[in-house]
Amino acid sequence: MDRIWQWAWDRYGARYSWAIWVGVFASTLPPYLLWSFLVVAFEKSSHYVEAAVVTGGAVVVMSLVVVLPGSRRFRLAQRWAAGDEVDRAEALQDMYIWSRAVGVSRHRIVESDDAHPTPLRRRAITPATPLVRPHRRQRLHTYV
Repeated sequence: MDRIWQWAWDRYGARYSWAIWVGVFASTLPPYLLWSFLVVAFEKSSHYVEAAVVTGGAVVVMSLVVVLPGSRRFRLAQRWAAGDEVDRAEALQDMYIWSRAVGVSRHRIVESDDAHPTPLRRRAITPATPLVRPHRRQRLHTYV
């Protein structure tokens, strides 16, 4: 894996954030396509193309939000990779701050259970069923 990232750094240094985005997109798309195709197959539908298009669009947006290619935190590192004279410590610090932000905040927002696209697609494809609630006079037993 280190060789792949080193190759991307050497070849696409000035656009390294976009190389990271391509890697994230390429590794994220197949599992999401699998889940969307499983939902379409379970529903006995033939709308595979539509599911692939919607899933592809969702993965593009999700990976753009997570990676934020071209963001301010990438600029010093990209200039460094392009051969410009920059403060290497500051560039590494910016990349560290970016990686922590991706791992902690943006990834949790995008990949939370509430925002996960598979349940949203499932809710859009399957018919709505009413929630089963106890009658207001019926008491729920609580055990202490």
